[in-house]
Amino acid sequence: MNGDEETTEMAQGNHTDSSSYERSSIAFPYFDLSECLKIARAISHFGGANDCSDDQVAAWVDLSPKSSGYRSRMSAARLFGLIEQGKESGVRLSDLALRTLDEHHARAAKVQAFLNVPLFVRVYENWRGQQIPPAAALERALVDFGVAEKQKARARQTLERSATEANFFENGRDRLIQPGIKSQPQDDTTPPVPQGGGGAGGGEPSSAEIDPIIKGLIDRLPGPGNEWPASERKLWLEILENSFKLVYKEPKAQIAHRPSNTQEGEGQNGGLPTAS
Repeated sequence: MNGDEETTEMAQGNHTDSSSYERSSIAFPYFDLSECLKIARAISHFGGANDCSDDQVAAWVDLSPKSSGYRSRMSAARLFGLIEQGKESGVRLSDLALRTLDEHHARAAKVQAFLNVPLFVRVYENWRGQQIPPAAALERALVDFGVAEKQKARARQTLERSATEANFFENGRDRLIQPGIKSQPQDDTTPPVPQGGGGAGGGEPSSAEIDPIIKGLIDRLPGPGNEWPASERKLWLEILENSFKLVYKEPKAQIAHRPSNTQEGEGQNGGLPTAS
């Protein structure tokens, strides 16, 4: 990873392009998922699950802690949900990052990391089950979604590389398909989950019954009494809502009375045109 000193920062809504003063209104990373996983592996190898300083992490990936390349990588890793504020100071690996490094859970964890990015969720939802447009048309759509004009090519490339790493292109590069996740066998040492009584649902679901995407979001909730900015709470809720759309099916009665595509698009996407 040495020698790649990027001059542009990660576009997280308030990013400003110095040459044009254009501003992206939707968050996306300037480094793809595979690059951010290198950060996670380096922290895991040298620091484990402990808090690490920027000086340490930068040295482990052979970058200067004050370089734009390092800052952009760390910003991207945060957006994917791979690193978080340390308990004492600095940064530490998130539970999601630890799962990406576990061969039994990496596949599901990478899916969640990809869907943690607001722009990637928007693109996935917009062309879910359909062919995604060619590069030029896709970039025009990204601009409609809130990407600054000068950043559209970088946004598309990062999207495509991240989708490849998260296995969304397993069925062909012309459409984004969420990869299937096989259930992992239960550890024999895991105690049985007591069956709750009462309630319409017959008790709370066990952790094994909760989809990994939703469980990962719940695991990322800060502890009671911790600081949690309103902007981050809003982003967490938006990602959770999109995760529900991915994991759960609509009741047939609602599907039958769902408005037309045009009306639905105006309600959900603010009337933005859909590229074809």
